[in-house]
Amino acid sequence: MKKTLCFLLMVALALTGASALAEEERTTIEIFMQIQTEFDPDTSPIVPALEEACGVNLEFILPPINSYEEQLNLMVASGDYPDLVQFMSTGAANFQDSAENGILLPLDDYIENYPNLQAYIDPASWTAMRSAVSDGKLYGVPRNSVMRTDGWFVRDDWLENVGIELEDCSTVSKQEFYDMLYAFTYNDPDGNGVDDTYGLATGSVNLLFPGAFDVLGWQEAPEGSEYAYMSAQYDRNSSAYVDALAYTAKLWMDGLIDPNDITNEGNAYRDRFYEGTVGVVRTFGGWLNTYEPALQENFPDAKVKYIVGIENDEGECVGTSTLGGNIYGFVSLMSPAAGKEDAILGLLDYMLSDEGWSLVCDGVEGWTYTVENGEKVPTEAFTDFSVYRNDLSLVRRYNDPGYFVLLNNADYDRSWQYIQAACDITVSTLDMGYVPQAAQSNDYMDYATEFSVALNDILIGNQPADTWYTVLNDWYEFGGEAYVQEMNDYIASLNEGAQE
Repeated sequence: MKKTLCFLLMVALALTGASALAEEERTTIEIFMQIQTEFDPDTSPIVPALEEACGVNLEFILPPINSYEEQLNLMVASGDYPDLVQFMSTGAANFQDSAENGILLPLDDYIENYPNLQAYIDPASWTAMRSAVSDGKLYGVPRNSVMRTDGWFVRDDWLENVGIELEDCSTVSKQEFYDMLYAFTYNDPDGNGVDDTYGLATGSVNLLFPGAFDVLGWQEAPEGSEYAYMSAQYDRNSSAYVDALAYTAKLWMDGLIDPNDITNEGNAYRDRFYEGTVGVVRTFGGWLNTYEPALQENFPDAKVKYIVGIENDEGECVGTSTLGGNIYGFVSLMSPAAGKEDAILGLLDYMLSDEGWSLVCDGVEGWTYTVENGEKVPTEAFTDFSVYRNDLSLVRRYNDPGYFVLLNNADYDRSWQYIQAACDITVSTLDMGYVPQAAQSNDYMDYATEFSVALNDILIGNQPADTWYTVLNDWYEFGGEAYVQEMNDYIASLNEGAQE
């Protein structure tokens, strides 16, 4: 009996030692990233789930979300680097300097070994990442969104009050959209007898409805153009951009846009919608589960309808994504990660696998959901998880709109419909988010402020829309000519590469 007990004790000790050894052999990955404060890596079950699946130990550096860029800059300047860092933009100086100074590891020799990264990251994003740096190497793994053109949530009760019929998830003409905004501004849509409403809020001064005027970023130029490729914004031989400017300016001059848009910061414009000041707000259709409940906190019977977009003169509705190369942030390996490339890329690849994607989207079974009759049913914990779920997704499948339809979405089918419609009308721009080197010239940068001020003045109606032609002529003189030519050369090189 004693011999048996001794033997079992030896086995237990051996297994404990093996487990400890296995733990020591795991690669530790230190991650510097932006995420909501609700995420606690010490208590969130998703961390050990990822560690166990990938055979790694994860350590997190989580600066305050409202000062992330500042802390990122300080980290880059300090020389004390993590293994994996999250950048927000390929054009940001912190990324450009890190790539140029050898702080980041090129991934070209590794990336083809990871099938999920190849299958589920937008091919355009790899091109855009390489195009963003002077040596053409790959210094990051992109984080995608679905390519879409965001539409408009509209107060359905206001529509009824002003006598406008609108089919949900539909498109409207420019005149119909104008008439709706006018009624929301001047026809007392909330019925309180006070002139205290506006048609529209967007949170900033910008060009509205470019697709309705065939302003679709960089595309093949019209026949007879001096360039092979052109953006309507820079086309001196087309009135499309000026027409779009004139439409936006008319909305401002007629008082249909919330004047707070000039000074609103962040998401303050959403509050104007929730509190009943405006009746239309531009947003992602997948946020139905956020907007409608927030609106109903103040107006319990209110519901929203979704306008997919504004039609052009031919009755078609098209738009473009604002994400150059479909890059919604990205992660890069810093110099301490040398020798850990496979472990880190393996982690990212796993997050896009079927098993890993389920973990990213829905969390851990028994924690954020249970399974009943073969269906996932969200628990109360899913609500907390959903707050930081989006940030935790270091990589995302570019071709899965379902990512944005959460398990606890009370209007699952409506959200799906809105997102799919936003994707269906979207065409890709040809520039891949590339910024020509000409934009770094002294003349170009000196004129940039004047260019922006002039555009802003036209948008809010302080200057006639056709003033844009004068602004554009000056822009060409101050480096715009080189900018357009360089962009043409870049797009042509992409097309040549695709044909090889």
